[in-house]
Amino acid sequence: MSILDELRMTLRYTRGLPSFLRHPLTPDASRQLLRQCMAARNTSFLTLLERGIFRNPQSPYRPLFQHAGITLADLTQRTNDLGVEGALQSLLDAGLFIQLAEFKGQRPLDRLGYTAQFKSEDFDNPLVRAQFSGRTGGSSGPARRLLLDLDLLNHDAACHYHHLLGLDALQRPYAVWRPVPPDNSGIKKLLMFARLGIPLERWFSQSPVDAGKGQWKYFFFTRQTLAFSRLFGRPQPSPIHVPVTEAGRIAQFLAGMRSQGRPAYLDTLAGCAVRVCQAARAADLDISGTLFRVGGEALTAAKAQAVADAGCRIVCHYSMSELGHVAMACTDATDIDDVHLLLSKVAVIQRADGALLFTSIHPNCPKLMLNVETGDTATLERRTCGCPFGQLGFDLHLHHIRSYEKLTSEGMHFLGMELTTLLEEVLPRAFGGGPSDYQLMEHEVGGLSRVALIVSPGVGAIDEPLMLRTALEFLASHSRGHQLMAKFWQDGSTLQIRRQEPFATKAGKILPLHIHS
Repeated sequence: MSILDELRMTLRYTRGLPSFLRHPLTPDASRQLLRQCMAARNTSFLTLLERGIFRNPQSPYRPLFQHAGITLADLTQRTNDLGVEGALQSLLDAGLFIQLAEFKGQRPLDRLGYTAQFKSEDFDNPLVRAQFSGRTGGSSGPARRLLLDLDLLNHDAACHYHHLLGLDALQRPYAVWRPVPPDNSGIKKLLMFARLGIPLERWFSQSPVDAGKGQWKYFFFTRQTLAFSRLFGRPQPSPIHVPVTEAGRIAQFLAGMRSQGRPAYLDTLAGCAVRVCQAARAADLDISGTLFRVGGEALTAAKAQAVADAGCRIVCHYSMSELGHVAMACTDATDIDDVHLLLSKVAVIQRADGALLFTSIHPNCPKLMLNVETGDTATLERRTCGCPFGQLGFDLHLHHIRSYEKLTSEGMHFLGMELTTLLEEVLPRAFGGGPSDYQLMEHEVGGLSRVALIVSPGVGAIDEPLMLRTALEFLASHSRGHQLMAKFWQDGSTLQIRRQEPFATKAGKILPLHIHS
């Protein structure tokens, strides 16, 4: 992105933020907004594809439609007859889908006799004039932008209101433990609360607030946002750096809220919630009644139990870095990770192998996604329920959400291709052995996610600290975002070496990633 583009985005953000902050989204406006989005779902889908694909010569999807012989008129007819999901299933049957590595720009798109290499930015929604770009790409590998759009945040804030309503949590003190930019998760939470007219008590950040090392743009953006929040009557707190190893500081804050008779709502990563509860129990701090809203990694029974042991409650959302929230917790849940898909924003279908394919519906989604694999699988079902989302017609649920193409421990995402290079090239070259001698296994210990670097005994004697350092340095080398991920793993002792033979499938294959159930 050029300096001129950066200046234009800054100007749009500076112009749009005052109105966003001055006029809070009321409960009635929140309901009306989501009802309108649901009523216009078919129209939004077709308009987005018409303008973003069929009338956009640069669209990566357009050649696929041409090779499949599917016109806009064909798609319109299918949508009218079958609905959005039915039309998407027909496109999948015709071979129109995008694999995760293709969408990330890490592998050429190869489908329907058409082959091309695209960048992640080529899948940006051309209809969106984003106000900020949090770039996770960097020194090597394809760059990946995380675009922020205030109109889409307005939609997400309306969903957030209904989430709080369903939990009877509208009067709690609120805090977040999320990183500062370039990771957008913390600033998005702050802006959504501000849009609802709700002040945060604290913003804790796992990453340091740093204006150096190429971070000046993100530092300025954060400070500008905080200054505007004060100027326009929605003051929000400055971020406080609290590494994952210092979860006891968060526990002390929550215990303070509990002692005032005001148990808090904390938005953080699932693993971080477990760390806080463990720290509270170790220090004999009473944080009972605290409500944890988590994401970033699978919410498992072990994690939920660790939180329950501290007398607290935990619910999860489901998000994607490219789109933000795509599903929110059901408060009439049948499973611990039961979430409502935000059908006003996305559509989802499922392949026979369980893989989830996402399509953007809302015109302000930063990425134009059409049957894009996310590397996740889940149980997908339609079910009516009595929570606020169910009453709005959000009847498509997900639960038992797991990743099959990426590691998500501590909320950090490493893709399968990166892991394959590490295991089949980097480690054998540095320490000996071959590609089948190394494997990564994701598992849980006491509710905390751990990643075992499995090394075959046949490799011989190794310097374990050096191997761990080599692995983390390689994973960190891909981008600034990867540096943050690797730092989380280092601080939390997430990656550990285990000497044993790698796990094999029934067919005898040794896969780079083994998920221990």
